[in-house]
Amino acid sequence: MGAIVAPRFKWMQREARRLAAAYDASTLWGSTPYCWLRADTVTTATGVSQYTDKSGNGRHFVQGTGSKQPALVAAGSDPNGFGCVVSDGTDDSLTNAAFGAMSSGYTLYVVTRSIVIPGATGYLISNGNLADVQSVSLIVPSAGALQARYRSPTSTVSIGNLGANEVLTSSNIRISVFSGDTITAGASMWNLRTRLGMIGSSSGSATSGSVSNFAAGLFADKAGTGSYLAAGLYEAIWIDGVHTTEQMWLGELMLAGYYALL
Repeated sequence: MGAIVAPRFKWMQREARRLAAAYDASTLWGSTPYCWLRADTVTTATGVSQYTDKSGNGRHFVQGTGSKQPALVAAGSDPNGFGCVVSDGTDDSLTNAAFGAMSSGYTLYVVTRSIVIPGATGYLISNGNLADVQSVSLIVPSAGALQARYRSPTSTVSIGNLGANEVLTSSNIRISVFSGDTITAGASMWNLRTRLGMIGSSSGSATSGSVSNFAAGLFADKAGTGSYLAAGLYEAIWIDGVHTTEQMWLGELMLAGYYALL
């Protein structure tokens, strides 16, 4: 039996890698993402001066001050063999002053490595800041868990906690997915999935909410002036809408194949 199954699995693995090698987030789910960043499409000066939106929507993240530009680690130097944008946790940030609003829900795919647990809360991604109504923030508090936080129109805060079962400081590639329905008020929960290598977990089952019209930041708050986080970011895909479990599986599989986790 094993002699039959093993070659078939290897063929499926090769086929998954082949399909994932050229995956395009702009067509993967049948609609254009709200924003799509990947470290193969950046502008560099002292460091990364622009993390370019590959969706075609023009939602680039920029940093004009050379000393505050995160580094681009080339594929040949990265521990996993892919280009990666890496912040120092001291003053590096990239921002988008007019990122805008997502009104049909919120789904975010992120591919990261080497997140350093900060002495105080640091932002990996900020769509508005923690105190802003209808903001979504992906943060790492000093306790060390990767969290998504949403503040509803009534200022009720819902927290999705990822990272309890993994070591954030690992240089291994991590794929995490956050998704939630649109609501207008009240408490909420996140649909969460995380994958480290090919080990996955999920939690949460209810809703998050629509995101208001905010500036946005990477590795810091929305203005890029505080709450810095040292981390490596390979890719981030925002969807204005709620992905089903099947859609999340598809995204995870394509990303896992692209990043050679299959």
